[in-house]
Amino acid sequence: MDDGLSPVPRRGKEKLQVPEGIGLELAPLLDPDFVTAALAESCADSPVTIESCQVRHLRFHPGKDSLVAYDVEISSTDEDQRETISVFVRCESQNTFGRELRRAKAAAIHPGKVIEDLLVLHDQRAIFIEFPNDSRLPNLSLLRSGEQLSELLERHLGCVVVGQWQFAAEKLKSTVLKYKPERRLVCRCDTFWIAPGLSDPLALSVVLRFERRGMARKVEARARRLCDALSSSDRLRSPRLLFAEPSCEVVAMECISGRSLADEIQGDDPIGAVERAADDLATLHRCGAFDRDDPDTQARLRSSDASVELLGYCQQPFSSKAKKIHERLERLLEKAPPGIQGTVHGDFHQEQILIDDNCDWIVDVEWAGYGDTSLDLGSFLGQLSMLEIRKLIPAAAPLQQAFLERHQHHCGATDRARLACEEIHSLLELAGKQFRRLKSAWPKRVGKTLARCEHILDEQQV
Repeated sequence: MDDGLSPVPRRGKEKLQVPEGIGLELAPLLDPDFVTAALAESCADSPVTIESCQVRHLRFHPGKDSLVAYDVEISSTDEDQRETISVFVRCESQNTFGRELRRAKAAAIHPGKVIEDLLVLHDQRAIFIEFPNDSRLPNLSLLRSGEQLSELLERHLGCVVVGQWQFAAEKLKSTVLKYKPERRLVCRCDTFWIAPGLSDPLALSVVLRFERRGMARKVEARARRLCDALSSSDRLRSPRLLFAEPSCEVVAMECISGRSLADEIQGDDPIGAVERAADDLATLHRCGAFDRDDPDTQARLRSSDASVELLGYCQQPFSSKAKKIHERLERLLEKAPPGIQGTVHGDFHQEQILIDDNCDWIVDVEWAGYGDTSLDLGSFLGQLSMLEIRKLIPAAAPLQQAFLERHQHHCGATDRARLACEEIHSLLELAGKQFRRLKSAWPKRVGKTLARCEHILDEQQV
């Protein structure tokens, strides 16, 4: 497909193409040479040398702020070795720069290997921080304080373990699993306990979620109710909530293992994998974890407004296409009846299910609630289409059909117009993510994703 765009060079020595609509103050931050020079100047008096800098991710909020992540390779003359660290930069609007700079300084928790505290470039209104140092996640200092983290885990897990086990604080190990700036950090903690009569310590692994302010209590409530509702299911379970500490915005879950459903869908039996996903999703939708009349557990409503606004900053013809798709979607929503009500995951895709020998696990339930189950169905349909666009599966249509037929067998049919609306919501969101990641394939993927939205609307004669 010819999008009328100039080719986007791959990451490396060549500079990344800057999409139209991104302000001039942000453009230098996508130039690895510019960032490398700024970082090198910040550590000029230390034994660290900047070897390379790669742009890893861009989150672009038009008219508000943006965040760029970098993988920075450094070497130390003292230790004669190389390692890769993560650096994040916030590019603020003129109205928010002063406020966010004060917050970032207040949240600085430890000296870094390249950035001692903060690196501020006033011309770009940019605040560089070295991972993890996030003003929206106020309790990351626990990760850097073994004593505080040990005290927290011993105090809460002591109520979970059996017998007179003694906590071995010196053996505590923590590994960061996922970091979404300003949203959450997830790490695995391996704790060890001395049990009477045993020479070797017993291991207990937990997953800690560091949430932004006000979210720990909400995640705790949803995780607890969903775990209780699925506790008797032989097919699907939710990880057990071990404890929550709202004062620290920390939630602890049991550590589970399993194969990702995404791997199964891209494996030898994709039809069987999507049918398994339909079985699991039907179990979730019918589990009754949340109340119809409880406003605190209502599922979030999906909207395309933010995605369309973001895509409006892409190059043409993406901007006009996204706006036209949004207008057609609004007309389809007016005539589409609601779907079946039940327990909704709220962010369902193939990586949210882990397959184990005894049962499957549903994870990341912070958006779960009571609502229209077509939201989950449409989200999964959109994810399958994206797998085809990325050439990870040969064709999405047969998998989508098998998935819907299997779910319908358990829960009944959902109106096709409603499913079309939710699938387009999902696809528009995925198109925006392709743009924000600034990978070399983003123009082609955005174009194909919007073409898929147009095809769905054409089928619905909108």
